[in-house]
Amino acid sequence: TMALPPPDTNFNEGDSNHNNPNTDMLDTLNNYRADEEEYLESISQNLQRTIVGVDREIDFRPPSTSSTPALNSSDLQEEKELYQASKDTHIKEGETWCLISARWFEKWKGYLRGEGPRPGPIDNATLLDSAGILLKTSSENLDFTVARKDIWDKLFSWYTGGPEVPRLAISPSSINGRPIIEYHLLCIRFIKSSDYRSYVTEYFSKASTVGEVKLRLCEKFRLDPARVRVWDYYSVSYMKVLNDLDMRLDSAQIIDDQYVLLEEQNPDLTWPTNVHSRNYCYDQVATPPGQTGLSNLGNTCFMNSALQCLSNTLPVRRYFLSGAYRKDINDTNPLGMKGELAEEFAQLLLNIWAGTHSTVAPRDFKYKLEKFAPQFAGYQQQDAQELLAFLLDGLHEDLNRVREKPYSEPKDTEARPDSEVAAEAWTLHLSRNNSVFVEWFQGQYKSTLVCPECNKVSITFDPFMYLSVPIPQKTTRQIPVTFFRIPEENGIFPKPINYSVTVPILGNIGNLKEAIAITARVDTTKSSLAVAEVYNSVFFRQYDDDSVRLESIQDRDDICAYELRKDESSRNDVLVNVVLRFEDKQYYHGGFSLRRMSFGIPRIIQVSVKQTLEDLYKFFLRMLFHNLNLEDLPSRERGFLPSIPGEEGVYGSSFHNHPRLDHDMMRDDAAYDSEQDDDDDEDAYHAPDENNKENSRRKTQNVDGVRNLFKMSLIDSENYSREGDMLTDIVQLRDCKTLTLTWKSDTYNKCYSELTSEPHMLDSQETDADEEKCTLRQCLELFTSTERLGPDDPWYCNKCQEFRQATKKFDLWKLPPILVVHLKRFSYQGRFGRERLDTLVDFPIEGLDLTRHVINPDCPEQYCVYDLFAVSNHIGSTYSGHYTAYAKDEAGQWLCYDDRNVAQMTTNKIRSSASYVLFYQRRGASFPSAESSVEGQSQDPQSATESSSLDNL
Repeated sequence: TMALPPPDTNFNEGDSNHNNPNTDMLDTLNNYRADEEEYLESISQNLQRTIVGVDREIDFRPPSTSSTPALNSSDLQEEKELYQASKDTHIKEGETWCLISARWFEKWKGYLRGEGPRPGPIDNATLLDSAGILLKTSSENLDFTVARKDIWDKLFSWYTGGPEVPRLAISPSSINGRPIIEYHLLCIRFIKSSDYRSYVTEYFSKASTVGEVKLRLCEKFRLDPARVRVWDYYSVSYMKVLNDLDMRLDSAQIIDDQYVLLEEQNPDLTWPTNVHSRNYCYDQVATPPGQTGLSNLGNTCFMNSALQCLSNTLPVRRYFLSGAYRKDINDTNPLGMKGELAEEFAQLLLNIWAGTHSTVAPRDFKYKLEKFAPQFAGYQQQDAQELLAFLLDGLHEDLNRVREKPYSEPKDTEARPDSEVAAEAWTLHLSRNNSVFVEWFQGQYKSTLVCPECNKVSITFDPFMYLSVPIPQKTTRQIPVTFFRIPEENGIFPKPINYSVTVPILGNIGNLKEAIAITARVDTTKSSLAVAEVYNSVFFRQYDDDSVRLESIQDRDDICAYELRKDESSRNDVLVNVVLRFEDKQYYHGGFSLRRMSFGIPRIIQVSVKQTLEDLYKFFLRMLFHNLNLEDLPSRERGFLPSIPGEEGVYGSSFHNHPRLDHDMMRDDAAYDSEQDDDDDEDAYHAPDENNKENSRRKTQNVDGVRNLFKMSLIDSENYSREGDMLTDIVQLRDCKTLTLTWKSDTYNKCYSELTSEPHMLDSQETDADEEKCTLRQCLELFTSTERLGPDDPWYCNKCQEFRQATKKFDLWKLPPILVVHLKRFSYQGRFGRERLDTLVDFPIEGLDLTRHVINPDCPEQYCVYDLFAVSNHIGSTYSGHYTAYAKDEAGQWLCYDDRNVAQMTTNKIRSSASYVLFYQRRGASFPSAESSVEGQSQDPQSATESSSLDNL
């Protein structure tokens, strides 16, 4: 009998958040396949079965580079109708949906709105890794959008490109059973007990059953299913035997990037191990209670952060650890989860505070969470505050002492004192909601709406479980811009300069151009500006409309501005986009293909409608002057460049006097040209025929019979190539949209250097302006300030019988013993998602006094003073980040919880721009309900009102 590996056996297990499973597949290649090409081919052939689950394979050919023909007006209307159809997101189980690059989709939407050109082929290649697996870091809306298969087919027929990335809609094992689209399949690592030092990686749907997995792996390993049992081998530990072959993988709590063991029966029909199933705890190390970490199951740091904060909330911990919660479980509440969430939360707290494990894997809790809240299903990045809101409300409903909620109607509040209306509203609230979470976490605020037409005032008193306070934002923002000036008198283009310009947050492109002109000291009477976004060395979007809102520009975008003349001499000029490319040969199986890649920063230039080929070539040499390796240029090109005062002997006729150049560098044109490859492909640059230089020049786009450093190609306004126009003496640029300068790889490597833009030095005032700070008091003042409702969120005035943009104001009336303050760091920016605010909020650790913010005259001042005991932190950006938690133990020591790691910390590190959710406890508060439950099935709402009246002042 082969001994099974000890728990600390090293399987080179990586972090599931960062490790690429395809690397693991290649690591074990030699163990399972002798022929690498045959193995990779088998992966491709099985892709539709193991990855996407559809009846056809994904086409992994790169997107077509051919231009997309323009559509007529009727076709445009058809595209608009298709876009409207794509808004229907009703999902049916078994349907096939297709992923579409979000960047391409935004370009398509802009085209339909008339804000940009028609996009090229669909490019989904950026969504997949080299094996065709959807990148784990990709997410809906940010990286891709989804559309039904019929909509994809129509788009593909118009635009081509690809590859197609189909996904199936499955029914999750959640309580509501609504179908979802399964974007990411489970990556599972399978180990045989007879060969435990290696593993293979397979992909399965979460809806696959244990039996399906077992049958497929037994076929793969040629094992008898009757003599194999399947173990959940999470963290290389025997967790449980998966005996229920009809159980789905998500119900079995199999997660991404985990191990599953195929245990093979011994010849005597016994099993190699007698280990029994256990809970998901490991590291059997004695740990001080409360200092147990939570393992990251795959982007679950948001959950760990929220759980550690609640675990260190004193009354919550005592209530669950003492078992007092059991008498309050409400298994008949239709809004609850029949007590299952409360039971699972209690078990997790017992594991954390047992003191027997340094780390606990909250897999059971995660499974239960997904069952009742499918929005948290999977292992994508989530929001800790949104989870916290669900937990507080869900635990409240599971523990609500009110078994039958009475019906009540709101009463008229006019001409009645606030104290009377507030007390009445609170009593009605307690008649339907009576739990320890109401006692400890819920307060009450006053909401006032005033009609701007008839001045009708509407007042309501509503409960709150936490305060979401806005962070004061600047009215301006900084946008980095790379600025290109017009050429100087000698024709040389100056080096680009990096500026950081200040613009209104709610401004438009016109404001951006004005700011650039002021910063760069551009005379707007003689020059204008063109602004564009550059992505991967090509123009992604050109902002021709000054009214476009600046919210369309995100902080990570590369924005370029180009100065253009608007004097009399430029009346007949045309604007041309110039894109730089290089090409080289890619060899495969005895053949080769040409690869063309863009590089550098594209330009918008201003040139005459008609140009000779030689003048155009010289123009671009001067444009690229600062990028050229002057020592390695042939003498002909050096002669095309002017001499510059103060740099004698570098350019023009004085070149040979330059001290940095040796004799070997001073080659003639013929010698330089003879060193170049004479390719036979259609785009090759052929050496000139001395007997027919004129003919050679026309055929190969040369000047004076000598090969150019780069080839110039025209692309017209309809995206059609017009290379033939570049083989004539006079080049017509009137209908030109883009002009490409294509370099051979050897010439590119020898003569071209990437240019570093010169930074614009900021003065001290500009530097200070970038430091964003505020206080929690300012956040609260902004929360209680008067604001006008937006046009998309009007209020119905029953006196006017019209929807009005009323003014709205919040005021605090009652404060709870446990006050949770959510700092609204994420602001939504239209259709471009949300942006994170990095403002440092200065909040008190001890002695937060809210007296000035509470308008209830009967509230004693001592009930308004709070001390901090926990913080949930978010580190990073909107698109990628990490959550941690800080909490104070009963001895007063602050601890940092970073997933499985727990360490002591000092108080001077608590405040930071990462602070996201603050937990405060009222000074001197007592919590009698934490260790003793109310006897009987329910508590009288009136007595609950009396017993908790002080705690909720």
